[in-house]
Amino acid sequence: MGWKGAREAAKQYGGGGSGGMFVKLKDGDRITVLFGGTPHICRKHWDEGEGRSVHCDGGECCDKHGPARSSYLSYCHDDKGNLMVWEMSHTLFEMISEELEDEGFDSFVQVKRKGERKNTRYSVTARGTADKRQIKGLAADIEESEPLTTLGGKPLGNAPGAAPLDDEDVPF
Repeated sequence: MGWKGAREAAKQYGGGGSGGMFVKLKDGDRITVLFGGTPHICRKHWDEGEGRSVHCDGGECCDKHGPARSSYLSYCHDDKGNLMVWEMSHTLFEMISEELEDEGFDSFVQVKRKGERKNTRYSVTARGTADKRQIKGLAADIEESEPLTTLGGKPLGNAPGAAPLDDEDVPF
């Protein structure tokens, strides 16, 4: 499936979620990346007893913990060709999806973060097109990596019916 059509598939999940190998941006940071593979949805609840997020299976956990928050996982290469995983909020996922739909799914995307916690804002801008070598390199790195399902993600093209979600978007 890849990124083409991912935003439409994600609409059933709403927003929210939480953010080595993972992309982590602080206030004022920016990064340019090339996304690859199929984005995955990841649903989580905050478990007070464990003091951390736990994966949502859409069953009894929702009765215990309340609505789940969704985030989206995707593999990407940074501008140096390092493979990373980006766990992003629904809002950022929408912004990136829209930019890729407008500029082409083989586009590099620059993401800038401004602010902290719930006052976080992102800007997303396409920054040129990847060549065949870059796309092939990203695909090969993804192929050799652990599937995003090991992080609790479900491919958007195969995602089951949505569990109840908390509609509050959480920046990473």
